[in-house]
Amino acid sequence: MIEKAILAFEDRKARQEFINKVESGIYTGVNTAGEKVYVFVDQGEGMDVKTKCHEKEKFMEVVEYDAEGYQVSVSYEAAYKD
Repeated sequence: MIEKAILAFEDRKARQEFINKVESGIYTGVNTAGEKVYVFVDQGEGMDVKTKCHEKEKFMEVVEYDAEGYQVSVSYEAAYKD
């Protein structure tokens, strides 16, 4: 896993730029809300952003984005152990 600063993903254009410029891989960092995130990038195709849920600590929210930075889906999975 590569440690990398995470951009603010609130803006679709910022997500699109990140998806298209960053090499495919797994990145970790902190989002603008101060939450730890894992970003799985498929360069030019899309990305999944996994955020540990504060309300449900045993789960991670998974938000999938397409190549243009639009949200495709939201799901939940078991959280990683820190």
